[in-house]
Amino acid sequence: MIRPLKEIRTDEAPKAIGPYSQAVLSGDLLFVSGQIAVDASTSRLEGRGVREQTGRVIGNIEAVLRAYSIGLNRVVKTTVYLTDLEAFPEMNEVYENRFRGEPSSLLKFTPFWHAS
Repeated sequence: MIRPLKEIRTDEAPKAIGPYSQAVLSGDLLFVSGQIAVDASTSRLEGRGVREQTGRVIGNIEAVLRAYSIGLNRVVKTTVYLTDLEAFPEMNEVYENRFRGEPSSLLKFTPFWHAS
């Protein structure tokens, strides 16, 4: 029997903007929506640099995971979009520190370019 999808929400992470959820539970898998560096308490973009913004994004992901009583140690895959390839070492340093001691999750790095 297929179990119905269950929406997971928390006030500790930014509210979804648009017709999607912060996370959806499907069977035994939790799918967390993409996050940006927005502070949930102010709804403002936080951090001027890549390190600060990466820290905020991972913090938002942790908040959504906590709403389901799990942590970063249960993350299987992440995808990171960067507009500047030069920022990768800074992003990766924060990523490595926040996921330190956790089982290896798959990092998919995708350069993201936009028209100027």
